[in-house]
Amino acid sequence: MNNFIKRFYIKELLISGGLLLTVLCKLIVAKGVGMFSHVELGRLVETFSVLTPALIVIALYYLMNELVNRSWNTKSYILIYLAIISVTIPIALISMAIDIRTINLANGIKSIFPFAFRNYLYVGVFFLGILTIPFLKKLIPATNGKMQFRVSTLSLAIGLISGVLLLNRPSISFLVWTIVACVSSLSLVKYDNQKRVLGIIAVIGFISLITIDTFSTIRFRISLTNNIMPFFALLFVKSTQRDDENIKKGAGIQGMILLPIILIFSNPLLLELCRNFFVGYFQTTTFGWLLFIGISAVIFVFVFSYSLSIERFVNSNTDGKQSVAGTVPLIISSVTLMYMLYNYSEFQALGFDAMIKQQNGRIYLAFLNLLIVVLWYLVVSTIINRFWISTTLFSVVMIGFSFANVQKIQYRNEPIIYPDLAMVKSLPEIIKMVNVQLIIGMLVGVVVLLIVAVILQRKIFKGKLFRIVPRIMTLLLSCLLLWQFSVVENQMNLNAWLNKKNDTSNPISNMIVTAGYTAHPENLGHNAQAYGPALVFTSTQIIKTMDKPAGYSQKIVDKVVSKYQKKANRLNKTRTNNDLSKQTVIYILSESYADPRRVPSVKLSSDPIPNMEQIKKQNTSGLMYSSGYGGGTANIEFEALTSLSMNNFDPSLVTPYVFLVPRVNNLPVITDLFSNKNAIHPYQSTTYDRGKVFKKFGFQSFHTLDNNNIEYKDKLGKSAYVDDQSAFDQTIKQINSVKGGQFIQLSTMQNHMPYNKGTYDANDFTVKANLDNSSINQIESYTQGIHYTDTSIKQFLSKVDKMKKHVTVVFYGDHLPGIYSGNAVNGKNANAVEGKLHQTDYFIHSNFPTRKVTNTKVVSPNMFTPMVLEKLNEKVSPYYALLTDVQKEVPAAELNKFMNKNGQLIDQKQLSNQSKRTLKDYKLIQYDITAGKQYSLKTKNFVK
Repeated sequence: MNNFIKRFYIKELLISGGLLLTVLCKLIVAKGVGMFSHVELGRLVETFSVLTPALIVIALYYLMNELVNRSWNTKSYILIYLAIISVTIPIALISMAIDIRTINLANGIKSIFPFAFRNYLYVGVFFLGILTIPFLKKLIPATNGKMQFRVSTLSLAIGLISGVLLLNRPSISFLVWTIVACVSSLSLVKYDNQKRVLGIIAVIGFISLITIDTFSTIRFRISLTNNIMPFFALLFVKSTQRDDENIKKGAGIQGMILLPIILIFSNPLLLELCRNFFVGYFQTTTFGWLLFIGISAVIFVFVFSYSLSIERFVNSNTDGKQSVAGTVPLIISSVTLMYMLYNYSEFQALGFDAMIKQQNGRIYLAFLNLLIVVLWYLVVSTIINRFWISTTLFSVVMIGFSFANVQKIQYRNEPIIYPDLAMVKSLPEIIKMVNVQLIIGMLVGVVVLLIVAVILQRKIFKGKLFRIVPRIMTLLLSCLLLWQFSVVENQMNLNAWLNKKNDTSNPISNMIVTAGYTAHPENLGHNAQAYGPALVFTSTQIIKTMDKPAGYSQKIVDKVVSKYQKKANRLNKTRTNNDLSKQTVIYILSESYADPRRVPSVKLSSDPIPNMEQIKKQNTSGLMYSSGYGGGTANIEFEALTSLSMNNFDPSLVTPYVFLVPRVNNLPVITDLFSNKNAIHPYQSTTYDRGKVFKKFGFQSFHTLDNNNIEYKDKLGKSAYVDDQSAFDQTIKQINSVKGGQFIQLSTMQNHMPYNKGTYDANDFTVKANLDNSSINQIESYTQGIHYTDTSIKQFLSKVDKMKKHVTVVFYGDHLPGIYSGNAVNGKNANAVEGKLHQTDYFIHSNFPTRKVTNTKVVSPNMFTPMVLEKLNEKVSPYYALLTDVQKEVPAAELNKFMNKNGQLIDQKQLSNQSKRTLKDYKLIQYDITAGKQYSLKTKNFVK
């Protein structure tokens, strides 16, 4: 800092600022100067965009003028070359990480030998000039001042003439000016007597070229400025150069900072990356321009600081010292490589082409993922504060993390997420599942690398990375940003589940949404591949199961368990059956099934579900209060199977199948009451992680398309999904495959989105509604689908009724399709119709006489099992005695709201005192089982 204050870096700051300005103008030109209302302003921007050669020529002149006064040896050349690749290699890696289209061998080679870049040929000329310095240092003193003057003047003249002749070859003209700058800088002639004249000529030339370029329409106006401006730039430099410009020997190479600066601002990969960012995401609004200016300022500070670190590295080594500033390029390269490895681990089984196809062009998302990985490194490095140890440890962890990611995707088709870190205690068992020898080899390699890191830390780059204040600030800022990413993405998961729009007032949220991220907590594998693994990992960091009830303890839980043990004893005195496992109970989750006529203003040309209406009249039936709208199938299914309520969980627990079931054992499931239990889903077992969940729930078979054990696979029309008739036929086969009783979970697919016109061959229903036209078209197609379901369910029940074995069918729609949009449901009507958009149809049908169930008009899916037990006159355990009370007192609760028997939403304050007490007991037991110590499960037969 003292050195900076002492020298101020005036020339370097001006040149760096000028180069940044030219780059920004290039970006605006790429976006289109038509955004400006004045044509001249647009032309002025175009003019400034071609000043890069002039500024680079100035920088090279100053740099060569300084280098010629240095003592040169092999080490000097190596340091200059290291300075060059300290820019090109990190930039190439950053480009490959953010824009995967740039990942190729050619770009890798060019980063090591940057002279291979057409845009970097001037660097080759510069480096060749450096190689000739020892010879020129001997030659120059042998020539008189007059000869040097002639050489310098002649080189300027050659540059000017070539600039005019090469108007249609600006890149060649630039190379010529590079040579001119190098030759002219070697001259000891200072033009002392002509400084004022040169300065006036330079200023007049600059103004003239800018004026011509801005206000004229001549053919080569842009090329004229590009090719001729270096001439006036060199004249201006010579007019301002002082005799005492050079610093003393041993003080390092003054102006060395210019080399990384010009390399950064002229790097073709970086310029293309910036262009894609700007063209893709810049908005021509006041906020957009302010953000543009703010980001430009940050870039300027970063580029200048980075270049300063390279200068310090070169100068310290020139003077026989070491500086940790030289670690910055190594850090950037290491962190970027680790991110690329981490990202590719998502596609290891699919291959590089699959990664290109999935992430092609998603540069903003890749940038955010890389940013998160950088923040992880900053946390590690600020804590350890030593380069070799922190970088090696970080790299080892990322390599291990990527390896684990590959293994998990291979075996479970999902990426490593934050809750998986809790599995570290099961590491020995996990290791046994993979190649043990490979793991041992990796562990040995880790130990060796850490030992080498410790040794290197004592030999090279021995200093601390951060001083105390920057260290603390960097650590706090990194943790804060990571926390914000987690908070924002957690809320986005919740919004996706509740079908709400994301709030973009938060800058982090705005960035994530703008980048194109869409939360799909039910399919983390897809998310990780499409949006990047780091973003998905942070989205799972804040997962809370439930708030701990006040006074939670074993004593309180035992008291509640005792209460419902007594309740169960009283209920069981009135019930005669204790043979549920001998009966066949079928839960049918009918995808998106709900009568569209309940939605306000929707009128159909005819009744699409006459059979369903008749079935509901003859059986226990009503409306089901669904937590989902347009999605959330897994959560409704979870509630039906476990009798646990989503309403009791914390909102961050958006998908229990993903975030709860894998880490909690002994969840109460209806399958506990049966010896035989089987599931059918005519789709993929990986959706919502059902394959692993159902295995943990005790299902003995899971019939899905990817398991190749679905026999009936017919589809209707152009639909992509197996129809309900096939699903029901598969269920009939399953019923007949078991002699005794069993539990069957069927989750259908026929009525899944999309609902495009022409999906079915017939279109028997027309719709009138105060909704958007697109909604009306979708409703018509959807209605045709549920009409087919109506026919299929009648045929299915007809077959069931003819069976001798006792069969009970619980049929329910999981949620409404997300197709209702328009005046009737939006705006001022949104609150009034909210309840209607969460009401589906259900019924419970048995092929033998059963008891009547009360309080069934509106229920939540977690009430189905206690209702079945009551209908079948089955004895209950304390757990289901509690649920029976809930069903009588608070049968419909979702989304932190309650629904009365008339289907109207009510507040918790409107519940009776008895209902509140029952709900309190329910929450206590649910917390104990899912987030507490499971005291209740220690009571024998509490669930079964």
